[in-house]
Amino acid sequence: MTHENSLFEIGGYKFGPLGKDAYCPVPPTAFLFVNVGEDESSWEIRGESHYEEGISRVFNKFLAEGAERNSLLALLVHEPKNPHDPNAIRVDLALTGQSNQADVAVAGYLGREMAEQFFEMVIAAMDKGYLPVMSVQVIGGTPAKPSLGVWLGAGDAGAHSESQKLGVADLFPG
Repeated sequence: MTHENSLFEIGGYKFGPLGKDAYCPVPPTAFLFVNVGEDESSWEIRGESHYEEGISRVFNKFLAEGAERNSLLALLVHEPKNPHDPNAIRVDLALTGQSNQADVAVAGYLGREMAEQFFEMVIAAMDKGYLPVMSVQVIGGTPAKPSLGVWLGAGDAGAHSESQKLGVADLFPG
């Protein structure tokens, strides 16, 4: 049995189903914080222009409710059934904060090369009930840059109370 269409809860926040294309062998019970690396670089995700309405909804809610009482996270979701790439990693923008229902919207995808590097880690985390998350920054939405861009590795998801830092050895023992 898979759980891609199951509701789940992490840290008192309810999340909707990850979707029919998601890899989800067990319902996630905790976040797994993924760091982009020691050089503090960040990665722009691909395809944001196709998901701007959802990105805008979640980000505007984040701005309206205040960063001091909310967390903005990027969820990493493997999509093995994706018709364009079996290693695809979807990036969902998630707002947790004042209500116990997380507000989530698809934001785009990791680039093909990055997805190829990360899909096994995402699978291993999901097999153990962890939902991989990254810090995220949304830029744009101004007269000078009206379109929105989503960058992973910028921001502070590590401060989220339900994130857990695990090393590769924790996911791939032996």
